[in-house]
Amino acid sequence: MRDISKKVCMALLILVLSTGCAYLRETVMPAIETRRDLALARELSDRGEFGKAEEEYQSIIKRYHDSPLTGDALYELSLLYISPKNKKKDFRKAYDGFQSFLERYPQHRKAEISRHFIVVLKKVESVELEMKELKDVLIKLEMMEKELKK
Repeated sequence: MRDISKKVCMALLILVLSTGCAYLRETVMPAIETRRDLALARELSDRGEFGKAEEEYQSIIKRYHDSPLTGDALYELSLLYISPKNKKKDFRKAYDGFQSFLERYPQHRKAEISRHFIVVLKKVESVELEMKELKDVLIKLEMMEKELKK
């Protein structure tokens, strides 16, 4: 009887340990890795290494797509595209990023501000289009002026 209870206890111990390891491997470790990678992306962004930061954010989004922290990465990537320090701003990518963020994380703590960014970015796009049209008109007027001087 004693041998059987020792075997049962040993089997239970092995089961608990193996289940615990799987839990760590599937939940705790990805969260730790995501936090580490997110910190690296933020550091790269702070140093002005926007290309490398963009790659790191995109990598986080691909690798840890189920992590709640992936929402932070997608939001911060969108901000990266409109950073005043970023010489390669891309308002379209920022807009698309905030849209994607809201689709995937509508209840995220940054969802409301993302909605405001989208409104502003739509206005920026509208103003840019208007500026392009005005430049085209200006070019035509300059050409007409040259013709009149002849």
